[in-house]
Amino acid sequence: AGEVVASIPAVDEAETGINLSTSSTSSTTPPSPSPPPPFMHKKKKRKKDKREGAATNYEKKRKGIDTNTRTSEADLFHTFLRSRINRVEEQAVDFPHWFHLGRSLCTKRSSSLFCSGYKKCNPSRASSTTTSSSSSSIDECEQCSLSPLYHSSEINIETMKNNDRSFLHSFALIRDIRCCCSCIFEIVAQSAASVEGNTMERQRKHDIEELLCNEKKEQAIELVKTAKYNAKELLGSITNLLPTGEREILEMKFQAVSRCCAILHSNMKRLLCKKITQQFKNNTVRKKKAKDNESSINTFWGGIFDELLNLMIKCDAAYYRLYYLQVAGCLPVLEDHKCEDVIHIPHPPNYFGTNNFTWNVSRGKDWKKDIVNKVRHSLGDIDAFNNMKRGKWRAILNPLGLTYNDHIIESLREDPVSRKQDPLSFMHENRFMEGLLVFWSSGWINSNQAENALSSVQNEKRSSPKGDHQQKFYEQHETIAPQILADWRDSCRDLLCNLYGYATIAPSTLLRIKNDLQNLDSVNNVVEMGAGTGYLAHLFDEEGFGITAFDVAPTVPLKCSSVMINEYHGLTQPFFDVKKGDEKQLRSFLKNQKHAHTTALLLCYPPPLSSMAEDMLSTFKSFGGRCVIHVGEFSGLTGSSKFQHLLQRDFKLVSRYDCLQWGTDSTEATIW
Repeated sequence: AGEVVASIPAVDEAETGINLSTSSTSSTTPPSPSPPPPFMHKKKKRKKDKREGAATNYEKKRKGIDTNTRTSEADLFHTFLRSRINRVEEQAVDFPHWFHLGRSLCTKRSSSLFCSGYKKCNPSRASSTTTSSSSSSIDECEQCSLSPLYHSSEINIETMKNNDRSFLHSFALIRDIRCCCSCIFEIVAQSAASVEGNTMERQRKHDIEELLCNEKKEQAIELVKTAKYNAKELLGSITNLLPTGEREILEMKFQAVSRCCAILHSNMKRLLCKKITQQFKNNTVRKKKAKDNESSINTFWGGIFDELLNLMIKCDAAYYRLYYLQVAGCLPVLEDHKCEDVIHIPHPPNYFGTNNFTWNVSRGKDWKKDIVNKVRHSLGDIDAFNNMKRGKWRAILNPLGLTYNDHIIESLREDPVSRKQDPLSFMHENRFMEGLLVFWSSGWINSNQAENALSSVQNEKRSSPKGDHQQKFYEQHETIAPQILADWRDSCRDLLCNLYGYATIAPSTLLRIKNDLQNLDSVNNVVEMGAGTGYLAHLFDEEGFGITAFDVAPTVPLKCSSVMINEYHGLTQPFFDVKKGDEKQLRSFLKNQKHAHTTALLLCYPPPLSSMAEDMLSTFKSFGGRCVIHVGEFSGLTGSSKFQHLLQRDFKLVSRYDCLQWGTDSTEATIW
């Protein structure tokens, strides 16, 4: 990643942030990220609230804010950028301090989902209540006993000007629309789970009146109405702080959300207002057995599943765009003078990882374990299953937060956020869990719609690709799946690739790579070519590697419009010091022959249809380089056949580890 080629599919101007028409003189663009000035240690003259002031200053210093001068926009921006790589347990712990919960998303007063305002349940009351979901009851509202997922967003920061907070208002609307979708999924899943035995077979044998009573139907339609209303308001909330080109792209994202809301509302209204005929109700037992495959889940999801999930996907695209614009410096990072903290769009681990912020994370964890156990029992030959290599089985389960002990699959004792996960590996597990919740707990996986989609894909004959060589190449490597599943996978992975990096490596794999390099006595530092945002270089640096990173187009601030913009990551600010460099800079770096002997070359996702990988490898070897770390696919979407031939001919494979995969890739980390 990082080589400038026009060959990456599904990554266009709207997704990467490449906007060549953007003015470089925008007054809202913060300066390029340079190290903040050192802290000035001056003794406080006032004795009033001395302990409180000391605690506040310590907290501000920890966040990188100067305690003695008025915080500049540059300081706030750097503080925000540094917080991207905070430990996951600091990010996925709670709602942002400036974010508050208000009334229920369902505005119909007669509905059981209605609430006049969120009031957090006190622990003593929470311990005595029970909920139908697995979410922690301590997050429930004391008035309505519903989780924060069912409550709307409120932004009430008195110290901010109205024109500064418009993009936060847009974020709140996007969050509320997505929560409406998550609530509908949860309502249907709870209805299905209420059937005795909670088995898929029983779900498929109950008609729509039994699984989705009138009250549930009304709740679903009211939530869709709220989403439609918020979508209209979203179109008018676009901030004036953006340059013209970026404003148009963001407007396109918001329009896509609005269109999906309108389609979903139309289909939902038509589906749920449709009366069940008397003939269907009075079916004989013989006819009912013949209709076992036509359940309420089939009837319900057959009408709105794709539209509901598409709306969630569009909401996520709009959220990522807002977040990207702030990371790129197009939107300001603000300071809340009241609590002396920075105000920004939540980072992805916070937005998706905090329970009931956008979805029921606790329930997803439960389903993750249940689904793997279902797969285990469905294999039939349990003895053969148990005799699998324990190391291989644990390698599959551990990245998912599961372990295999005494023939039982159970959750790891440590919480996922305490396993020293980096943000991207955490997001891999998080997106996988919500995928299970969407496709499994909803009953869609056993619906006729899913069966038809899967059978059509299996029976599909891959037609000969059309178009130019580049288009044919990507079509040949496309992962075949039902369209809605393919769209969901792309939504989960592609935007995170733009913001972080294309390789998702588990912390345990990084540790193994570190141990392997330490066993090679001659290797003591690493040089990465095509480093992109420097995210992987940052992870290597955190593990104690001495690493130098180059890229032909390092990600740069918006004001540096004369510099070549990275086509993979746009204006995403780097996680590490990535220098501008290509093969020429690599030659200069390795001009000392002794230096090359002690250096490992790191190539992560070298671009396909390009000679970049083979050129770097040939140059590295010509200077006496002896160790190569390759992260990517073989005969896939990284590198070239010539690069693979040179690597296998001139080097010997030492180690081979699976990377965390997203369902559309087959990535490995190999040491040669």
